[in-house]
Amino acid sequence: MSEKEKHINFGFQDGIGVGIIGGGQLAFMLAQAAIRLGLVPHVLGDNATDSAARACPEFMVGRLDDETSLRSLLERVKMIVFENEFVDTGLLSRLAAERDIPCIPGPSTLNLLRDKASQKQCLKTLGIPTARFEIYKNGITLESWLSSTFERFGSSFVLKWAKMGYDGKGVLIVTRKNLNSALDFCKRAVDRNIAVYAEEKIPFKRELALVSCHSTKGEFSTYPLVISEQKENVCSRVLGPASGLGVSPQQQSKAAGYALKLARSTGLFGCFALELFELPTGGILVNEIAPRVHNSGHVTQDASRTSQFENHWRGVLGLPLGPTDCAPAFAMLNLLGPAGYFQSAVNRRLPVPGPGMHLHWYGKTDVRPLRKLGHLNGTVEKRSQLKTLLRNMEKCKNKWLHQLENV
Repeated sequence: MSEKEKHINFGFQDGIGVGIIGGGQLAFMLAQAAIRLGLVPHVLGDNATDSAARACPEFMVGRLDDETSLRSLLERVKMIVFENEFVDTGLLSRLAAERDIPCIPGPSTLNLLRDKASQKQCLKTLGIPTARFEIYKNGITLESWLSSTFERFGSSFVLKWAKMGYDGKGVLIVTRKNLNSALDFCKRAVDRNIAVYAEEKIPFKRELALVSCHSTKGEFSTYPLVISEQKENVCSRVLGPASGLGVSPQQQSKAAGYALKLARSTGLFGCFALELFELPTGGILVNEIAPRVHNSGHVTQDASRTSQFENHWRGVLGLPLGPTDCAPAFAMLNLLGPAGYFQSAVNRRLPVPGPGMHLHWYGKTDVRPLRKLGHLNGTVEKRSQLKTLLRNMEKCKNKWLHQLENV
């Protein structure tokens, strides 16, 4: 029986236990949405202070790759979803099969899409536009490979680790001036048995993101395409809908088509995100795939009638998907730890959201530079009001940062 068939037979009833692997802020918000749907979320996280412990009484502390911890989780639930991709898919697949527990997405799908190099190969096979790339293979020295890569991609290119990279980690822009750093970057990946690959550096106009949802019953929908802005390779803010901010409606259709093709080809169910580059010529390329709920979709908690977190559950449970239309204009600001700041987050002042704003705080116990501590969502009824909303949101964030740094 396939993962999809198992899941359709699973049904939906009050008090069903559902498992979430990973205990961070995504699990925290998934647990909140599960409770609203009448489910009982059980979370497996690394630490009792993880964000999800605040929302989930059934929180279990254990390693995500530990057989005893996984068995204990599987004994309590009827299905499994993922907050992150840092799992032992082979071990989980075996243990879940023993108890006939569906994992959504299936371990084979997760195994394919958690590896950025295999993501690139998948996109190429499906004919979905992405930057040119080359995966390092044994048989040639790293020095020779890096040298030859300049011949293929020009005076600069991007190196990436295929696994264990997120929020700017595992990414390096290479020029001839930092070859020693590039060599060390590659060696650290190879020493950890992580594939490394090079890709063409794209002179993009803007970064975009699209959150979609694919139901196990075959239903598919997308939220509006958004503009995603980065600070030191970490998402800083999200604005939308992109179609009201200079991105053509045709790009929404193109991106949705890519997402649908990917979901149906790989068996990817629930909410997932495409991170995209908008080119100066007006085209779009898929940069990376997140096979789960995503930072760019947090604004749906307040801008849409159905958040990405609720629709994730609806999608994996085979329930009708909720509406994905959004407010006429909206924004999300990540609340990030300030540079050089390492302190406890306990008993600190929180941001005070103004009119049209909503605070989502993750309850983390310590502050580190660029660590995601929470986010502010904002919505307005007219696009012309978005600039004022953004100014007010930035003021709220900056006042909080000032208080944080001057306690």
